Amino acid sequence: MAQLDPMIRLVNLVQMLLEAPRPLTQDEIQNSLEGMPKGEAARRQIFERAKADLKRAGMPIRTVPVDVEGHAGYGYFIDPADIVLDVKFNEDELVALGSALASVSFGSTSPLDAAGRLGFALEADSPIFVDIPSPTALPVIYEAASKSRLLRFDYSGIGREVETYRIVFRWGVWYLVGYDRTRAAVRVFRVDRIQGPATIEDGERYQIPVDFDLQLVFPSDQWSLQVEESALVCVSVRGDDSTILASQLGIDPIGDDGSGADLFEVSVSNSSAFLDLIFQFGGRLKIIGPDTMLEQLSDWIHRTMTGHADGAFVDWQESDFGGSIDDNGAVQGRSKHPAAIRNANDRFRLLCSILPVLQTMKRASISYLAERFEVDRERLIGLLEAAATCGLPPYTPEMLFELIVDPEADEVLVNVDSALALPQRLDYPAALLLFAASKSVISATGIDSPALSSAVEKLGKAFRDRGVEDPLSIEIDGDGRLSVISDCISTGHGIDMLYNSHSSGRLKDRTVSPVRLFSRDGNWYLEALDLEISEVRIFKVSRILSMSESKALDGSEQVAVEFSKPEVLRLPADATLGYLEVDEIGLRKIDEVARGYYRRLARRDERWLLELPIVSKKWFFETLCSLGPNARVVGEPDWKRDFLDFALSVISGAGVIS
Repeated sequence: MAQLDPMIRLVNLVQMLLEAPRPLTQDEIQNSLEGMPKGEAARRQIFERAKADLKRAGMPIRTVPVDVEGHAGYGYFIDPADIVLDVKFNEDELVALGSALASVSFGSTSPLDAAGRLGFALEADSPIFVDIPSPTALPVIYEAASKSRLLRFDYSGIGREVETYRIVFRWGVWYLVGYDRTRAAVRVFRVDRIQGPATIEDGERYQIPVDFDLQLVFPSDQWSLQVEESALVCVSVRGDDSTILASQLGIDPIGDDGSGADLFEVSVSNSSAFLDLIFQFGGRLKIIGPDTMLEQLSDWIHRTMTGHADGAFVDWQESDFGGSIDDNGAVQGRSKHPAAIRNANDRFRLLCSILPVLQTMKRASISYLAERFEVDRERLIGLLEAAATCGLPPYTPEMLFELIVDPEADEVLVNVDSALALPQRLDYPAALLLFAASKSVISATGIDSPALSSAVEKLGKAFRDRGVEDPLSIEIDGDGRLSVISDCISTGHGIDMLYNSHSSGRLKDRTVSPVRLFSRDGNWYLEALDLEISEVRIFKVSRILSMSESKALDGSEQVAVEFSKPEVLRLPADATLGYLEVDEIGLRKIDEVARGYYRRLARRDERWLLELPIVSKKWFFETLCSLGPNARVVGEPDWKRDFLDFALSVISGAGVIS
């Protein structure tokens, strides 16, 4: 007898345990399940493997004591309540959820699986795209927080026991905010810096204090983070720089200094982050007070200049410049997208995603399903034909799934009377994805979508009914500019805008034809055709100081773009590359100020060799100032003297007397 497809055996086992009127013993399962081997040991091994596979797929097999011919034994069953999501969405809510999922990239977690389990397929890509990282520990943290269970992990070389109060996505990074029992205080942890695996402790659930205030613990401005005692800093700037600073601080000037410069006051409790802001003005911002801020700036710049004058610590060799390494220093090859379907478990999960969609649609195009679930058409036909042979013992036609596959007509017809075809409960990674996607769209656009809000509330209630709370706080800066851009994309209108160019540091009027919006590393970008130079450019939305809708565009003023994953940085073939040596502190710092721009080439003696494209000298010099004495230029580039002049201009412009 030909060996039975392991995926078919998994589906049949689920059907049997869902439909049985009582828990089934292992012998009853093994004797009834089609394709089981004859040997007792082999049967037991297959059953135990299937239990583990189904648990990973979010379909746990329950075990209860039963009487077996007068002896104590065990029975097995699957409770439909464990896999069927007790929530019904209307058509508008499904469209809103699909649009949110299509707008988000979330690490390796597939939005196709989450959408399919809820009974719909993702539609076309969205002109709004949010790229959200998914650190390895995040799903475990989310599960622990949802259950109010203690979390254990290592951070900065110290073992931690943490009660998670909130999980916050801010500035393009995930943070865990919670009570650290090791330190007996509320702490903020950056999730991607958690070392090793995070584990959930069984035991009693903790309670979040009723007076917990996220804003007090974790302010939304980086220079307001409570790193040191707060100080009121006063600065002055002139002309366009005043407009730019007001936009970045979100405040108006308090007056002028009598010479035509505007005065600003800001409360600073993280002076390092405030220095990064000063560097952006390249010597055009003056610090009025306090003197301690001037002294800190002067010390930082002078130590930075000394380090670059001395040169790199490590004698980097030519071979160091050709590789690429990961966090642990291992050499990396070019990453490859994993195969969509690798084994029977993957085929089972894919079928579980497709069946609720098919049952909702009743009739669907095979090509449509292949495109929406990103699977080869022939492989999908094979999967559906295999599913048509699944069902219950004795596996006669009336006991099999009613699923008709017609490749010539490019059609599949479905009427599956099974809990597998109902909207399914989401595992924690899928739930995390769905909540993150929905909240990202709401947070980013600021658009009130009753359908999306209603869908999120229904999902939240379904979780709360199981004693689970949603701990996510998604903060992606969005304002009225995003809705204006989105409207112009939808209506085919151009945009007139006043833009603060990073490369020149000056304001310029531009008219563009918008293509799409996307968020990367906590920043929003506009991909658009610059009508003055007829080139597609990337504009940082926070640098758009004012904007308005312009005329409707004709075909020659619009551009067709395939919605692949957008890139913030587009380098010409002859782009200049810079090389830096950084220590551990510098490596962390560059991940904050230039994430996504650099590449690690080598690591020796606790120092890393990095490669950065020099988009503009101004941007590169600002980055070097932010890195300070924790980075050194490698080699003797001809612009090294220019950088030292830039650094001197920063402190002299700020009012430091050398």
